[in-house]
Amino acid sequence: MHRYLTPFSFQNRIITICTVVTILCLSLLTACSKEKNHSPETTSISITSGSFQKDFRKLYELLHKDSLLHSNVLLRTGSKTQSNVFRSPQMPTTHAWAMLGLASLSSISQSQNDKILFLSEFRNWQDLANTWDENTALFPILRSADLFSDDSSLSRKLQGWYWGRMKFLLLRYEEHRKAGTLRLSEPMLLASYARQLSDSLALLNDDSFVVFLFQQSQLSNLAHLEATRSKLRKTIDELHLILAQRIKEDAVRTPSLSDTTLIPQYICWAGWAYYGKYLATNDPEDMSAALRIINLTSFDKRDPDTVRLSTLQSILPCTEVMLDIGGIYKTRGKKILEQYVLINWDSEQTRVCTGDGGYLTVSPKNIENRNCFGNAKFLSDAAWITHQLLQFRADEEFRIMQRKDV
Repeated sequence: MHRYLTPFSFQNRIITICTVVTILCLSLLTACSKEKNHSPETTSISITSGSFQKDFRKLYELLHKDSLLHSNVLLRTGSKTQSNVFRSPQMPTTHAWAMLGLASLSSISQSQNDKILFLSEFRNWQDLANTWDENTALFPILRSADLFSDDSSLSRKLQGWYWGRMKFLLLRYEEHRKAGTLRLSEPMLLASYARQLSDSLALLNDDSFVVFLFQQSQLSNLAHLEATRSKLRKTIDELHLILAQRIKEDAVRTPSLSDTTLIPQYICWAGWAYYGKYLATNDPEDMSAALRIINLTSFDKRDPDTVRLSTLQSILPCTEVMLDIGGIYKTRGKKILEQYVLINWDSEQTRVCTGDGGYLTVSPKNIENRNCFGNAKFLSDAAWITHQLLQFRADEEFRIMQRKDV
């Protein structure tokens, strides 16, 4: 005989189910409350952009000995109050980034001492010319030239050195292409190539710089000039085709980048490269491509607590482009700096480890009980971040989230 549910028994089941659900909900709420109580509390502080000048100088001095930069890396290896200095294997790049940080300071402070330090770094960079390779950073050199535009002699000298490096890069690219050794699996390198060659093409749009090249016998005639432009355009287009293919392949593997917590390290570099191409060509399609790639990161739609960044420099090309475009993009760039970059600032005001003014490679939210062992800080990170922060007014306030337990 089948047992049918009477209205009463049905009502009892509904009551029982509701009771069970209520108990489960209360249990979950209690568990969440306990978890929340165990989660580190956070607070926010406001820092003006002028504060970052002092900390870059402090870090720069820590990484020097007898006025000679000898490291790019500050690494916690034991003591809670002291970090050890390690020599960088890429010294030309280290000096180049130091130059950008000092040029940024000098442009704001108008201090002769900052300019003297910059010139010292420039001499060190020149002395290491025989150790350059295709990984040597050029972007800091050209940005430094822009910052010293009021000193036409120095600015032109920097541009001249940049142009010499460009010819080296172009030669290396040709060698790789002919030998079939282009490292397509390294899109950051390709993006860097593309951006630096685009910046070189943009220089040729400056008539006064072209005159300078003729005066320096680096261009022989107009035919030589047009041939150089043509070669640059062709190489830039080739590199961007490779980048576009890589982005397309990744889009197939990961349909929505915003669905993941790990942002591909090269995405911002690719957007930065396309923006450089736009600056050289003034083609709206290049600008659209740059913004489309940068928007793939969806930083403003993510939870900063869940995003994993392999390095700070995987995000800085995006903010560089945003700040340069200005307007609403500058506002977005500032928010990204606050949420993803400045939380790594280990200063006296935001002390996490040693308070020396550097930027941790591992986010403080992942550091338990001040265990900063092995957490490196790079001068290159600090220089580029300082350069970007000093593009705001000195009284511009930045809100930085801090863990109360660190």
